[in-house]
Amino acid sequence: MVECSESFNQGFDMIRSVSLLLATVAGLSAGSAFAGPDFTVPVDKDFWEGDVTWDGFGKGYEFLWILTVMKDQMVVCGAGKYLDASNRANTVEVLRKAKVKLDGKTILTDLTFFTKLPKAGDLMSAKATCRSTGMALPKGAKHVEIEFSGRYRF
Repeated sequence: MVECSESFNQGFDMIRSVSLLLATVAGLSAGSAFAGPDFTVPVDKDFWEGDVTWDGFGKGYEFLWILTVMKDQMVVCGAGKYLDASNRANTVEVLRKAKVKLDGKTILTDLTFFTKLPKAGDLMSAKATCRSTGMALPKGAKHVEIEFSGRYRF
């Protein structure tokens, strides 16, 4: 049994970070952002890095992600790639149970919607898949994180 318990924290000045990406996202996807439940935007330098690393097995998944605001709703965008076929099934389960938290409150679960790239794919040239949380950005929000936890058998 392998335990996965990590949290990728991204403390930031919410207003500055959201404003920078909001201008980019709105310009790139005008008119099509909420045509369906999910949509895509190009990854850029404002995205944050993350990974799922297994004790004794190494890194199983790398991803880039961001939280932004579009049409008055918080949106999570991401793209990733599986690095090891031997732990892919467990990594998918970890992503399914992942929680995006804003100031400690869960705003979205299940990151399996992230764009899937081949192992040799370049995350920085990917189009990230985005999903709305259905919630407005709370005033004064400061800290966003992805929480991974659980026990998995190999």
